[in-house]
Amino acid sequence: MLKQITGTILARIITTVIGLLVTMIAGHRLGTTGLGTIGLIVLGITLIRIGTDLIGGSALVYLVPRVRLPRLLVPGYAWAVVTAFFGYVVVHFFGLVPQGYAVHVALLALMQGIYSIHLNVLIGQQRIRIYNQIGVVQSILLVAVFALLCQSDQATAMAYVAASYVAFGSAAVLSTLALQRSQPLHDGGGTDVLRLLLRQGA
Repeated sequence: MLKQITGTILARIITTVIGLLVTMIAGHRLGTTGLGTIGLIVLGITLIRIGTDLIGGSALVYLVPRVRLPRLLVPGYAWAVVTAFFGYVVVHFFGLVPQGYAVHVALLALMQGIYSIHLNVLIGQQRIRIYNQIGVVQSILLVAVFALLCQSDQATAMAYVAASYVAFGSAAVLSTLALQRSQPLHDGGGTDVLRLLLRQGA
């Protein structure tokens, strides 16, 4: 338990420091305009993720030991796609991000949603160490690729978008590989999974 707590604190410190590095790099290489655009991109992703977490969020942590994994993943994935689509419509219609970025915001939110679903499953399986490791890898990839792309004098906020694709995509793949079909505590065959996901998520 102590190792898990220490590892989690260390992982949080690393990801926080890396987040500050991303902000510093953006401010230095892209200026206030680029930094503002990145802020709007992050805001758009966050708004969509609020909807995604209704079914694919922490409710999974509670249900993973009780329901077979495929019955949780299928509605989680489907809901992530639905919220990404409607999120794109809202972000694009209300102009919440600069023109040309709405599609990227929706796709990144979808990738991050899938990644989040997997991480919640790992927490439900009490695999905290691999959960922390994937989070750190994702953060390191984000800042490394972003710093590399910002070396160009013509760099724009698209450098952050490209780095996010690499980081979130890699995290989604790694978390997919980490998933294990552990046996639930009971079959849960008669459980109304969607109702429980909605209730717990809300």
